[in-house]
Amino acid sequence: MKVTARYNMDSRSITLYFPDLKIDNNTITIPVSAFTAGELFFTVNQETTIQSCAITATGAPIFITCSCNLRRQSADYAFFGFLRLYRDSVKIYDSGEIEHYNSEAGVRGLLSFNATDVPLAGNYTYYLNVFINGSRDGDHYACNRSMMLLETKK
Repeated sequence: MKVTARYNMDSRSITLYFPDLKIDNNTITIPVSAFTAGELFFTVNQETTIQSCAITATGAPIFITCSCNLRRQSADYAFFGFLRLYRDSVKIYDSGEIEHYNSEAGVRGLLSFNATDVPLAGNYTYYLNVFINGSRDGDHYACNRSMMLLETKK
């Protein structure tokens, strides 16, 4: 194997080039993702899973990104709810109450967040849930629901 090294005087760094280096799949990162375009209705006062992903973790940090469009079919109602992320049954993220106001029916709001988790090695399923407070009337829908898990390694 041929290795080329270059030294940068300004940054005082060495860059190594391995032109013939072969890296096995999932040795640097392990990506897992899910996307669902269709709308999902959620019931008031009931936590609803809107997306999930399963991963076999090695114990390295996992970068998690989630997003969805939320829509109200009725005008004059705003979205008041919570986004929650679980690793199996363990809650690892809670947004606190989110407010999305609109004055016209069918207007969508985009919600997204990033989180990190460092579980032990093993098989896990992550769940993105929405909870709508019972004091909020109207109908609630989620679409374009996505989740990406990226276990990062050296």
